[in-house]
Amino acid sequence: NPLGTALSEADWGQLERLRAEQEISVLVDEEYLTDYKGSVFNRASGYAVSSLSKIYGFPGLRLGWLVGDREDVDRMVNLKRYTTVCNSSLCEQLALQVLGQKRTHYLERFERLCRGGLEMLRSWAQDQTALSLIEPQGTPFAYLTYDGPGTSAEFCRRLLREKSVLLMPAEVFEDRQAVRLSFGREPEVLGVGLDRIATLLAA
Repeated sequence: NPLGTALSEADWGQLERLRAEQEISVLVDEEYLTDYKGSVFNRASGYAVSSLSKIYGFPGLRLGWLVGDREDVDRMVNLKRYTTVCNSSLCEQLALQVLGQKRTHYLERFERLCRGGLEMLRSWAQDQTALSLIEPQGTPFAYLTYDGPGTSAEFCRRLLREKSVLLMPAEVFEDRQAVRLSFGREPEVLGVGLDRIATLLAA
């Protein structure tokens, strides 16, 4: 985050050496992980967090999970009780209904939207001179470098104001001259958004 790229094998090796030398814990956001063979637990001792927000498509429930050493997890749960007594019982009931479905029900839709959206985005990006795509790896969003007039934040504000399209400027991520775009959308919705961005760029 925010690039939408994954650690290389060399990066993982370096992280493992650092973890062993410094006795640090590795916490991995596995929100977009579609195959648990790629989980942190198959590479290092650590912790994984995920939720019902991304692949499942229910961010409004605000529910997720953390997996790791039982003793540490118990301490985290106890700490949570000092900030939030309990979750919403209604949200928990809705979450149980979501999890009652086979995971493939949600995975198939997620992968369909990502696959089709990425193809559309790649084709569109080839025609843009002010935006260059950084190839995403297993995420429904992409990072694009911005080489247009003004800052990326200025461009995004203008895009929102004039075209009603929301992009995340690099400045949000303490970076410069780039934008983050979500392409995991239905084709007709994504197509409208990309057309509006292209129109403003052309202007």
